[in-house]
Amino acid sequence: KSKEEKMTWTFNTSTHKTWVKAEVLIPEGLKIFKVVFEGTVLRQRSFIGLGQLLVYTCGQTHSQQLCSVDEYTCASGQCLTHSSVCDSGTGCSSGHDEESFRNTTPEVSVSHLTWDFESGFCGWEPFSTEDSHWEVVDGLSVEEHPFPGAGDKNRGSFLYFGPRQSTGVARLGSPILTKSPSASAPCQVLFWYHLSEHSRLSVFTRTSLDGSLLKQCEVTRLPESQWSQAKVDLYARAEESTFPFQLILEATVLSSNAAVAVDDISVSQECEISYKSLQSTSLQNQDYCNFK
Repeated sequence: KSKEEKMTWTFNTSTHKTWVKAEVLIPEGLKIFKVVFEGTVLRQRSFIGLGQLLVYTCGQTHSQQLCSVDEYTCASGQCLTHSSVCDSGTGCSSGHDEESFRNTTPEVSVSHLTWDFESGFCGWEPFSTEDSHWEVVDGLSVEEHPFPGAGDKNRGSFLYFGPRQSTGVARLGSPILTKSPSASAPCQVLFWYHLSEHSRLSVFTRTSLDGSLLKQCEVTRLPESQWSQAKVDLYARAEESTFPFQLILEATVLSSNAAVAVDDISVSQECEISYKSLQSTSLQNQDYCNFK
């Protein structure tokens, strides 16, 4: 290692095929730095996996060098690998890399969150049942699905739900979010959607694993079959305004040829990724002094 490199965290114990959350504090006093992950496997069948990397209360510096031909150049001069498509705030700081939002969405703050689903669910959690589940579909191969008009060679991949039987309901949960303490306006979620006949899409929030859902809106289908954008202000019950929460998208299809598609979800600067998990209602109702 060079003199400029400093190890801040290491882990060398098997997690036994389960995902484990790790939190690493960056040493105080560092103004400009790069985080480097170094993995070492000592046996042929060993492996290492990383997912959902989040950085809190840090900004991105402007690039001091030209990007290579294999990298995407952000408007700010930052270099972004073409494979870094699920940015969730880690791509171009201005959101310039979100092609499908270009010329359709006003510029938002550096701290906004965006998911385009080009590399899978991007941290969103499908609540699947045996017969009803969301899937990630490539726009170029959408003819495999009963969804006229959804194909768009410029859209790339998107979330899709169509029933395996005549009817079905499927839910999808976001990463855990929280309202910024300094925010004076409600959090806002924007997304693109496509509804066929005999289908509907609702947006809920929840603050506990076993609590009730709070309905935020139900989007409607336009007469013509096309992609449309929804913009929803998120409101919370007064007693839950400071709680971490999860967005829930619920798609309902009422016939065998109905379908719902969603793409390019973004959350405004009033919200941020939470480092806390949702709890059960019984734990939330305990006296505050019971928590360490």
